[in-house]
Amino acid sequence: MTAQMEELVGPPTLPGVTRFDVLCRPGVVETVLGLVDRWASDRALSEGSVTRLESLMRVTLAHGLRFGPRRLTLLIRWQDLERVRVDVRWSGCSDAAAADQGGHDLQATIATLDALAADWGVARDDGGWLQWIVADTE
Repeated sequence: MTAQMEELVGPPTLPGVTRFDVLCRPGVVETVLGLVDRWASDRALSEGSVTRLESLMRVTLAHGLRFGPRRLTLLIRWQDLERVRVDVRWSGCSDAAAADQGGHDLQATIATLDALAADWGVARDDGGWLQWIVADTE
């Protein structure tokens, strides 16, 4: 992992970081949304915050799954007292999106992330692709 990527993701053993490793099989979206919902419920996030986080995760997953990953690693942590950060590292991806993913609108994805996320981005290193989102919890 490069220093830049380690800065983005942080070490997986960092206190306060919840890590989930998930195989990308049928039902992966529901699995990940369930994990994120459980994390948010355990931390008593407001209903509006949970809805925002779920919407951001749906868009993030829809975009990343277009590249046929074998698995993903989800890291969730408090960015600060008012924001949650979610890092999604994709492993085993294709270099190009699947051709049968008709209807995916990249501009709509970007617009949703811009509208709902406090911050977001995408990066790549030798280990694969990383998407991150920061969501306000107020």
